[in-house]
Order: sequence, then C-alpha cells, then structure tokens
Amino acid sequence: MVKLKAVYLNLLIISASVVCFEIISTRISSVIFVNNYAFIILSLAILGLGLGGIFSHYNIQTGQVAEINKVVIKTMFFVAISLIVFIVAIILLKITNPFIYFFLLILPFLFAGVVYSQLYKLFAEHSFLLYASDLTGAAIGSIGSIFILDYLGASNGVLFLSILIFCAVLIIMYGRIKKRRLIGSFLVLILLIVLLIINADFDFLGRIPIGDFPEKDFYYVYPDAVNISKIEESRWSVHGRSDLVEYTNQDAVKQLFIDGSAGSQMYSFNGNVNNPGELLGNLLIRHSTAIPFLFLTGSEKNSMLVIGPGGGKEVLIGLIEGVQNITGVEVNPDFVSIVKKYSSFNGGIYTDFPNVDIQVAEGRHFV
Repeated sequence: MVKLKAVYLNLLIISASVVCFEIISTRISSVIFVNNYAFIILSLAILGLGLGGIFSHYNIQTGQVAEINKVVIKTMFFVAISLIVFIVAIILLKITNPFIYFFLLILPFLFAGVVYSQLYKLFAEHSFLLYASDLTGAAIGSIGSIFILDYLGASNGVLFLSILIFCAVLIIMYGRIKKRRLIGSFLVLILLIVLLIINADFDFLGRIPIGDFPEKDFYYVYPDAVNISKIEESRWSVHGRSDLVEYTNQDAVKQLFIDGSAGSQMYSFNGNVNNPGELLGNLLIRHSTAIPFLFLTGSEKNSMLVIGPGGGKEVLIGLIEGVQNITGVEVNPDFVSIVKKYSSFNGGIYTDFPNVDIQVAEGRHFV
C-alpha cells in the first residue's frame, strides 16, 4: 500500500509539473514570438503526450514491476533534464527560431507521455485512483502556475519544476538506494528550492530574449532601439512579462512593455502641474490624447476615466490640464507597481496626487 501511495504522489507531481510547464511556456512563447504562437503550445503538449504513449507501447516492452519501475525512474529523470535543457538553451543560446524552440518544448511532454503509459500499464487495476491523482495534479498545476509566475518568474519557475520532478524521482527510488544517499540528495534539492525562493527576483540564467518580430514595439521605438535600450526591470505574472526600458539617447521618457509589445510611455516629471517644464509640455502636446482638452472649459474638466493608463501618459496630461478627479483602470498590476516604484522619476503621478485614483481591474468590467 505504501508503494501505491508513492505512485499516486509521483503521478500527482508529474501532472502538476507538466500542466504548470504548459502554462508557463505559453508566457515564454509570448515574449519570444507573437501571441498567436502561444496557442500552439496546447497542441504540442497533447501531441507530445500522445507520441510518448505510442512510443512506450511499441518500443518499451516491460512485464515485471521492477522493469517498469526502472523505466519510470529513467523517464522522469529525462523529463526534469529536458526542462532544464529547454530553458537553458532558450536563454543562454538565445533561441528564437520556432522550429528549434518547439522541438525543445515538446521533449518534456514526450517523456511525460512515456511515464503515464508505463504507470497505467503497471497499475491498470488502480486506474481510477491514478486518474484521480492525475486530475488533482493537473488542478494544482493550473493554480500553482499563477503563483510560480508571480513569485519566481518564468525561467526560475521552470528550474523549480525540474527540481520538483527530481524530488519525485527520489520518492519512487525509496528503498532502492542507501538511506544516507537518499537523505543527502533530498537536502540538496531542498536547498536549491530555498535558494530559488529567497532569490525569486534574480534571474539565475538571465532574461528570456524578445524575438525580433514586426509586432514587437520594443525594437521600433527608436531606429537604433536594440543598441540604445536597456531593460531596467522585469516582472512576470499571468499577464506576461512587464519590462521597464530606458534609453541612452535621452532621459525624458522610459517605456513599459508587455512581452515586448504594447509600449506605454512613462515621462520624467517634476511633480509641478503648473510648471511641468518646456520639454514635457512639448512632448505631451504632440499626442492626439491632448487634443480634446483644447476644446474643454473649466467646468467640463471635473472628472476623467483612463482605461489602460500604463505608464501614466494620459493621467499626466489630465493633471497638467487641470482635471479635478482622474480614475485610471489598469489590468496589469505590474505596470501600476512599477510606476509607483519609480515615483521619483515620474513625479508620483500614481502616488502623490489625491485626485488620482488608480484601480487594478479590467476596463470594460469596471465600466
């Protein structure tokens, strides 16, 4: 019975890790490619799991419990290794070729398919409990991906999943290796998890590259944006990767991007709405957002709603134009957090003005 419990626990861990990786990889794909590529992940996950099951059925002939256990242990080890190979290759080799990327991506699902096939083959009479463990793990992985992305980010999150699967390998190896070696291995893995959690804001492998696609505003803000841009800060969430970018050719504007797209300006502001400075005034007056204010009287500037304020350009225009109450509704909490953090640069437009109310919500739902 103890062995069966270990099997259920292992299947739960592998299912949680696979589903979690599937979700995290969609966010990684959105950074490297365009959003449409992210939907391919769902098909590749199903294809990989199916191919793994087919390969297992026709090429792995096992009859004894001990033989199947060896196959499961080896294959789970390969699942963890393939996760590490995937994220290391993507970041360190800066792979943005879709064919190489998707080949590396499908490998963890393929190996996981072999694990599923072997476990259901070995414990067919307990398939209902295996399926319950599988579904429970998938549910945990779906919810867990939110917390992993928010706290660890994508690259550290993939490393965390690989360590988790290594832990599952040790669980199924209980009784096969010396107890001292087993405990030592567990302590090393736990130490690695602790290091990841403590250094959650630090990308150990570096940043995931932004693919050079026409939809990526990151490359088209300035003619030489690649050479003059510097990502000052990155934050991950289920919304994607939010980057704050500064430029060496000027210090008046920083840009906020989500997955390298949808650029939003954050202006350098002294906090004085009556005297914002000639440069800022000239920059803002050139935007079409400022045109309606030319035709409004003082009594018509009592309130203003901004859906998706991003870096706060429209909010800043409203402040300078004398709007009495400004409400901004931003769906991405990371944008709001970054703008608040850099209040010394932007004049505290989200923090220091009592007539500005920034809500984290979806705009249409808010309205």
